Amino acid sequence: MIGVPSDVGGANTELWHTLRLWRQFGLDVTCVNTTGIRDRWRERLASIGVPVLDVDVSDTKSFRAIADSILVGFCNQSFLRLAGEFRKLDCRLTWVGCMNFLLSREVRHYKQHGLFDAYVFQSDFQQAKLASQLAKFKNDSPVLYKQIRGAFYPDEFTFQPRNRQAGEPLTIGRISRADPEKFHRETWKLYSEIAPDRKARVLGWSDAIAKRVGKAPKWAEVYAPGTVHPVDFYRSLHVLAHLDGQTEENWPRIGLEAMASGVPIVAMQRGGWPEMVVDVETGYLADDEGEWLACARQLERSNAIRMTMAEAARAHVEELCRPEPIWSQWENLFEALQ
Repeated sequence: MIGVPSDVGGANTELWHTLRLWRQFGLDVTCVNTTGIRDRWRERLASIGVPVLDVDVSDTKSFRAIADSILVGFCNQSFLRLAGEFRKLDCRLTWVGCMNFLLSREVRHYKQHGLFDAYVFQSDFQQAKLASQLAKFKNDSPVLYKQIRGAFYPDEFTFQPRNRQAGEPLTIGRISRADPEKFHRETWKLYSEIAPDRKARVLGWSDAIAKRVGKAPKWAEVYAPGTVHPVDFYRSLHVLAHLDGQTEENWPRIGLEAMASGVPIVAMQRGGWPEMVVDVETGYLADDEGEWLACARQLERSNAIRMTMAEAARAHVEELCRPEPIWSQWENLFEALQ
């Protein structure tokens, strides 16, 4: 694995869950540390039997230990930057791009070297978006395309749906990377229209986001990435009120985390959300902002519906992310790359 887990970012957190999955089924794997790693994560990796290989990216000789290996990169810039060197070592390269578009460094590599050996897509939506873009690049050898849902262990999130007492304000919120394009420009306006008495919490805030959506109102609390533990953040919410900006979600980790935590979701019917959420049963998916508001207001009015939805969502995410089917897909991919 090129890269190491961290606390912030869908790709970095999915990387940890994927390593857990691989080790559960006995796969020997090493994390190649190219950018630095916190001691806590080094210890967590050691606890599941994953050694960390520290390399000096300026010295290509330090990569000889991984010659003739299957290498995997989760939306990792170091993987892209060093891919040319990895090819010289006869490595088979698997790219797990978590976006719905090709990164600029990707495109430069494909133009110079051709495609990687294998690609993993996490949703039908992502595969439909990317397969046609990748097909534009010539390649001398066959390329494997595989759809594998993102690994996720619900046991890392405490199921603790927040009951709402009579007269208590509805607490809505969202969590993401601090990327302005992930935010709807009318976030505060739409949040304010859900109910007269509501609070909002946003984890993943920055000055750039404030420029896009406006300064946080008095009834909202905003936090920079990594300043609140996600488990604690979800525990504080009644509803995950997600509004897309320009960026479409592929296989949104926040959806899995919210369902595991007992926080009903209200999101838009776009991107990978429809493949994750069962509309009306495990969350609400809306076609437009007006319908989104109506769904959020339904959860504001009925505590019983919200709590029932939380129970259904937890059961759904446990079935959706069963390790065996996800591992089977990875195992097939690795066998094909031997």
